[in-house]
Amino acid sequence: MHAIGPKTRILFLAANPIDTQPLRLDEEIREITAKIQAADYRDSLEIISWWAVKPDDLLQALNQYRPRIVHFSGHGNSSDGIILEGANGGPKFVSGKALTQLFRSFSDARLVLLNSCFSQVQAKSLARICGCAIGMSRAVGDKAAIVFAASFYRAIGFGRTIREAFEQAKTALMLEGIPEHGTPKIYCRRGVDLFALILREDDRRNEEERSLVEQLFTFLEDRRILFSKVWGITGFLSPGSLASIHAIRSRITADLQRLPRKSSLAVRLRSLQAACHRFLDEYDTIEPKRKERGLVPPRLIDDLRGTFRVELKALAALYDLQVIETPAFGSREDVDADRSGEPSQYVFEAAHNPTDRAAETANSAVPAAHRRSVGRQAK
Repeated sequence: MHAIGPKTRILFLAANPIDTQPLRLDEEIREITAKIQAADYRDSLEIISWWAVKPDDLLQALNQYRPRIVHFSGHGNSSDGIILEGANGGPKFVSGKALTQLFRSFSDARLVLLNSCFSQVQAKSLARICGCAIGMSRAVGDKAAIVFAASFYRAIGFGRTIREAFEQAKTALMLEGIPEHGTPKIYCRRGVDLFALILREDDRRNEEERSLVEQLFTFLEDRRILFSKVWGITGFLSPGSLASIHAIRSRITADLQRLPRKSSLAVRLRSLQAACHRFLDEYDTIEPKRKERGLVPPRLIDDLRGTFRVELKALAALYDLQVIETPAFGSREDVDADRSGEPSQYVFEAAHNPTDRAAETANSAVPAAHRRSVGRQAK
């Protein structure tokens, strides 16, 4: 799948200074990334990692990436806050008060996840600023931290709400037999709905629409009336081709029922639907004897294919499907050869008259480790 529109960014901040207990932060980011990649809305999520984080890096990273979710992974304690890297790689405490002030300066973040020991106090404060925050009520083991985070983001990647993702992450700990499912705590500002979605509705809708377009292209690629060269030259229409137009119209009508009326995709599909209606309406006016012989005015097929060519090219651009140019009069064997490459290709050719072959071109739309005794707490 491909990304559509602005992504929901997750900023993963990691710090494991010298003289602190080693943590498998690399395993955590690996597991989070793998879970996101296996989710439906993976292309609506972008995870950015920043390692060996120093205090000033917080300002730089939040300014640079403007994340919607900020995730800190490392050490912490209830009195001194989280632990970043200081001079010479040693530990540097950043207080909860400093974190609160930090996020007052940035309005982009909607969720902060502090995957560190004793971060409950900081999470309570940050929720008042960002709207929602997750912290740990006590020491948390490395394996528990990894399983919780990966499962949380997997649920987000499947379009689940914050509350649903949090509960799924706790469930994952229980399923793994990790006795720390009561450690994570979630807080939200008054008036914030924990059942709201982290993913933007536009992101979800765009991914769904793109999938619908890909499925439509797959459906259309075997409809010979849209690409076979014979129809536009002879003006011959087989009974199978007429049934194909009815099938295309029915498919588009069904797709339109799943879409908001004013969406860009719906506008394009209505244009295709109208082209099918025009064809079928005019076909009904043809003399019965000509129908029996399968003869139709070439302009009917020209209009149908012309509309499909324009609209399908627009859809390919709108939903980031690769578009290439191919000869207008490529044989079906040529089309099959094109389709054998990567990425897969969908070919739609306009009807042609013998006199303007050279001028015509067609478009193809390509469619965790055992629990550590000290957990994530500074030594």
